[in-house]
Amino acid sequence: MPESKTHQRFRSRAEGLEMYLEAMDAAARMAFNYLGQKKNQGKDIATALPINCNNYSRLNHPSSHRSRVYNFCRSKNTLSAIVEIFSYFSEYMRDILKEMYEHNPMLVVGKSNKPLNLTFAEISKFNHLSEIQEKMVEDVFRSIENERSTVKLIDKIISDTGANVSNADKQRVLPYLEMRHLIIHNHSKIDQAFEAKYGHQFSVRAGEKLPSKFEIADKAIEEVSLFLRKLDGELVRLGMVSV
Repeated sequence: MPESKTHQRFRSRAEGLEMYLEAMDAAARMAFNYLGQKKNQGKDIATALPINCNNYSRLNHPSSHRSRVYNFCRSKNTLSAIVEIFSYFSEYMRDILKEMYEHNPMLVVGKSNKPLNLTFAEISKFNHLSEIQEKMVEDVFRSIENERSTVKLIDKIISDTGANVSNADKQRVLPYLEMRHLIIHNHSKIDQAFEAKYGHQFSVRAGEKLPSKFEIADKAIEEVSLFLRKLDGELVRLGMVSV
């Protein structure tokens, strides 16, 4: 399937993130299972593991505490992957605007809700027209991003393109993108807004911790990847980006 250069970069990074998520989850599970063997009873983790742990000063917990240690590790692995895939999504949205600008500058510069201008002093600092164009796209993207609404960001990028991206497409990916806000800004706790929209889907209530199982992060990577593949395919079909 034809894809933009921006999507090629996203896809490569998403595949790498998925590999990392799986490798770290597998490593934590193997360590947990190994430490549970009878021969490791009464040992601390660093002593019991079959590797040199001289540099691991925080693995001085008893192997009997392995559940606490490795459940924590798997949880952190999951949450960091959700944050990371959001950053890849955001970078795709920014960089696809740059590609769209090359095909239709006025479509891109008109996406900001407020007038954006460059002063003579700012313009004089650039050496090439391409630098000015990149600055313009960066400012447009930042103005959209500053609205702090993922659905508005998606809608703004799609607006006036004719891309066939449905509300159902957006609704499948939005909860996983909005999880990033909870992790970064709400100590991974569910807020009222998330409960109202997605509480039933994830069986969570406001005040509870965001589920941090491997399957959640794996699904987040899958849904973001599917959504951007659909969006990118539409932009390619419409001739708004190069392949």
